[in-house]
Amino acid sequence: MLQRSLVATLSFALLVGSAVSADDKKDDKKNAAALADVQKKETFTENQVAAELAKLATWCVAQNGPDDARRVLDLGLQIYPENKALKKQKDDTKDTKQAPSKKYRDELKKKEHDAYEKCAKLIGDLVVFAGDKGNWDHFEERVEAIAMKLGCEDALVQPKKGAIAVWFEPYRKWFNGADAKKLEAGGERIDGKWLSANEVAKLDEQHSKWSDPWVISDEVHEIKTTMHYRIAQQLLVHVGAYRDMFTRYVADGWELKKPEGKLPIVVTETQDDFKAQMIEHGHMKKGDRVTMAAVYMHRLEPLNPVYVTFEPANDDGSTHKVDIEYVSEILQHEVTHQIATEYSYWNADHSTYGEDCHYWCVEGIATFMEVWKLGRSGWKLTHPNPKNATTKGTGHQCAFANMKDQPDLPGTLTGHFNLKHDNFVRPDYYDIASTISYFFLEGEGRKYRKGYLKLLALRHEGKISTSSLEECFPGVDWKEAHEEYKKFVAGIKLDEVIKKD
Repeated sequence: MLQRSLVATLSFALLVGSAVSADDKKDDKKNAAALADVQKKETFTENQVAAELAKLATWCVAQNGPDDARRVLDLGLQIYPENKALKKQKDDTKDTKQAPSKKYRDELKKKEHDAYEKCAKLIGDLVVFAGDKGNWDHFEERVEAIAMKLGCEDALVQPKKGAIAVWFEPYRKWFNGADAKKLEAGGERIDGKWLSANEVAKLDEQHSKWSDPWVISDEVHEIKTTMHYRIAQQLLVHVGAYRDMFTRYVADGWELKKPEGKLPIVVTETQDDFKAQMIEHGHMKKGDRVTMAAVYMHRLEPLNPVYVTFEPANDDGSTHKVDIEYVSEILQHEVTHQIATEYSYWNADHSTYGEDCHYWCVEGIATFMEVWKLGRSGWKLTHPNPKNATTKGTGHQCAFANMKDQPDLPGTLTGHFNLKHDNFVRPDYYDIASTISYFFLEGEGRKYRKGYLKLLALRHEGKISTSSLEECFPGVDWKEAHEEYKKFVAGIKLDEVIKKD
């Protein structure tokens, strides 16, 4: 009897679940109508923006400025890549041998400003219209078009609506005003649902033990931590942005492929947890001395972790606290090791690390990548000045400055190249390797870049040998290269000293 009743209940539940109420139909119809309205407004906006930029490009051509015309049209195609009218006008733009008038530049500057402001207002109206319809599709790309591509961030504040988008620095994203207020109040959107600050605090408490840590991930990396959710999310955002930049930066000579599975990053609040996690996962033994703030644990099998702590140890065994800016910076170093190795695994010799040579390039690329900084407009290569160093860690990696102060190092380039792994222990070796990496990647018109990227690939694929230098840099006169290097170092301009209040 009980079994029959259960079957009947299940049957009833299935029938109820498959039924569509009149209210559901009304909501679907309403949503479809709203989407149609937004799409219609989107088409109108695209046509208006394209027409405004086409008009400016036409004026540029008439003033003998075809390169400027193409630049304006390229901007339009960044916003609307499939716009046929802009594509055709760009293809039809012809060069001219005539020079523009002397007043052309000043006039162009004003006309660009006015045209971009009109375009930004048009797209801003679309953002407001779509939001009023409850449609937030393409919100971020529309706001990015206004703020980044058109350079008209002021258009994100409207007289009647106020701020139509707010930049939330911890997550490096634009949010609508309502969502930004929730974030600023300590709320979070977790698993598709907005939670209050109190609800987030309860989850933080729930995940404050290593038996049940926070585990959050993107398409490549996975962060495990017992710290607050926001810290984990901030670090994941930073690592994701860095990963995208690094893989693009070296793509012209180093084929890296995303691994199958997640790359782990373990983030600890304390030094005790830092060591305990490495011991638990077999990456160090109890009683071992640890002084690094972060480390990538490389083994021949794939998906090896990075460990990082907010409480690194000093040489004397004492500890100190660091902030998230410092942790983000050192993560760039260790994640460089992780990506370089794990993204090379597809083409690696899995039985060996290769010959014990050219270890300098492993630390060179990772130390060099530490000084890239992420700002509102993207990544920028910095040249840290020791005078800007703080106790929080900002400016702690001053390899370029150190090399400018010691122009006689290294004695020879090839002498530095020949250092073996176990001999690569002095801090100035890292400074030298970082600065040589900078020289090879960007110096002398980038003539050494392809060879250096090939050397990096061989080293991380476990195929490196003493003959790799000639293979990667055929016919190079290393005495001449050393003189070029010294000239390059002398020409490095350090970042300006930040004035203190």
